[in-house]
Amino acid sequence: MCGAEEIQAWVALSRAHDLLAGRLDAALRAEVGLSLAEHDVLVELLTAGGMLQMGDVARTLVISKSGVTRLVGKLEADGLMERVTFAQDRRATFARLTDKGFAALEVSQQLFSRVLAESFSANLSATDVRNLSKALGKLLDAHGWSPAAKCIGALENQPAVSR
Repeated sequence: MCGAEEIQAWVALSRAHDLLAGRLDAALRAEVGLSLAEHDVLVELLTAGGMLQMGDVARTLVISKSGVTRLVGKLEADGLMERVTFAQDRRATFARLTDKGFAALEVSQQLFSRVLAESFSANLSATDVRNLSKALGKLLDAHGWSPAAKCIGALENQPAVSR
């Protein structure tokens, strides 16, 4: 049974997510023409070296296969990524970043970082951020999800996206 403190923490986490995701999505749509979900797909592809199997995109972003198919379809129509199959296994379809996708991600990641700094980091101390990351990492780990360390390694301290 959850106590008042657990419920309060959950409500704060949920509201903080909604607030920050809303601000990030609005800024990305207005300035880059990408939704936050589309930006996330591009980041996952970059993190995986530019290409990822479609099912892995869905699992990583915690969305349905039909949801990822819709997102990938839009990104493909916009020329930001392409679907590829290989002769060795035609059943597996991969999403691969295009040059235009790399360029869009460079712009969107700079904006994402700026808005996140203004809306998130500016309101927390370095210790707060570290403790929050540790606590949420434990929660994700307990449920078999890896924290965002993979994305951090690919994007941290990079002024520009590299290929």
